[in-house]
Amino acid sequence: MRKIDLYESNDFSAKSHKTFLVHDSPYFKIINFNFKAGQELPVHSHDMEGQVSIAVLEGEGNFRN
Repeated sequence: MRKIDLYESNDFSAKSHKTFLVHDSPYFKIINFNFKAGQELPVHSHDMEGQVSIAVLEGEGNFRN
C-alpha cells in the first residue's frame, strides 16, 4: 500500500483551491482539495453515478446540496 502525506503532497494557492488526485480506479476515486480561508468551489455537477464523502481535516466548511 502506498502512503501519502497530504500536507507535503498538496499545497495552497492564493488564486484558487488546489487539487491532488490521491487514488483513481474504475470504481473509486479520492481527490484531496486544499482551500485557503474564503475560497469556494462553485456549485456544479458531473454526469456520473456514485456517492460523495467529504472529510474536513482542518478548519470549517459550509456545504450545500
